[in-house]
Amino acid sequence: MENTYVAIAGFITIVCALAVWKAKTPAHRLPTDGKPVVNIFLSYSHDDMAVVDEFIPILIESLQKCERYDLKIWNDRKIKFGQKWHNEIQRAIRDCNFGLFLISPTFRRSDYILQHEWPHFFAEKGRDPKPAIPVVLVPDEVENPVVVVPDEVENQDQKFLRQIQARQKFLLQKKCFSQLDNELRLWFLDRLREAIEDRLDDWHLGKS
Repeated sequence: MENTYVAIAGFITIVCALAVWKAKTPAHRLPTDGKPVVNIFLSYSHDDMAVVDEFIPILIESLQKCERYDLKIWNDRKIKFGQKWHNEIQRAIRDCNFGLFLISPTFRRSDYILQHEWPHFFAEKGRDPKPAIPVVLVPDEVENPVVVVPDEVENQDQKFLRQIQARQKFLLQKKCFSQLDNELRLWFLDRLREAIEDRLDDWHLGKS
């Protein structure tokens, strides 16, 4: 009987957490099927566009399989001609519920990502502002040890590398997206979708 009460209490906690989250979500983000809409901000280096162009269509295909959330992707290609790109990126970050960061050597060398995108999701101390997952897009040295240097002489690339290394990054059997063939790429992104769902579930329950 005690186990039954615990199970019921756990279920009620999850339902209440989702209810609170839905209450804070604008009505236009709640479709008629009842699944909460999750707007995902996609961050990447434009130097990686050849691989990103392969990543996005498979990602969208995988996200459509999600049964608990209505997952939608935003990337900077949605910025219209004549719009101020910085303002549109910051608006998308403000309006999103989740972040995906596609890690690569050129990604790490982007001052814009370090200064204007990454800090909106990842905090060096305390709880992160928004849930997000770093995904290794192409082979990188992010798993190599960082040489510890004093803060006052740490350059931007060293700072970013240190922050990325502190995070659990998404790989599939220790391989990144670009190292996989087409069939395994879909599997890669299906597992990523599941990781997004789990991260969202934990976030709504205050676990991360």
